[in-house]
Amino acid sequence: MNPDELHTGRAETTGGWRYHMLYIDPAVLADLTGEPAWWFTDAVVTHSQAQAQRVSQLLEALWQAEEPLAFDSLLHRVMQELRPHARVSKPLPTDKRMRFAPVLDYLHAHFEQRLTLNDLAQVAGLSPFHFLRQFQAQVHVTPQQMLMAVRLFEAKRLLATGQAPAMVAASTGLTDQAHLTRAFARRYGVTPARYQQQLGLK
Repeated sequence: MNPDELHTGRAETTGGWRYHMLYIDPAVLADLTGEPAWWFTDAVVTHSQAQAQRVSQLLEALWQAEEPLAFDSLLHRVMQELRPHARVSKPLPTDKRMRFAPVLDYLHAHFEQRLTLNDLAQVAGLSPFHFLRQFQAQVHVTPQQMLMAVRLFEAKRLLATGQAPAMVAASTGLTDQAHLTRAFARRYGVTPARYQQQLGLK
């Protein structure tokens, strides 16, 4: 699925499920494939048993790979399996790519604040609604969705240090602990308290 895609992670059966998860940095993906950006219209779900077995075997080999060359080669093969499901955007002109880099930097630097569309549009040097259209066209999420993704990523980092969820909520610009719990569970499929338990912090 796309980076920053909102998803639950809940099990569809009473027996639950097991899965491996692999996060690939977009910059690494671009280096591996020579394509600037991938995105998917939805989570990639197919019913090809043969492909499922191939991908599963490749992922298992990735977890066990010790040599960098072997790891990179296996990762490239995983990308070859996923490529037919991906869409690739045409590279934006350099001036447009550069225009939104400061906006992303601004979101990361001010995520705990109450930001407005005007704030971000001024950083980009665009009118608010032109900025909104252009941002979604390039990043494939709304500014609010990106801001929430940044906040929850920081919340996850702070929770892993043992900070109390109420303090984490206040530090990341979320309304309160209940807001953090809802948003965190919606994104990561687990509550903040349960996440800290899984890390052995409680």
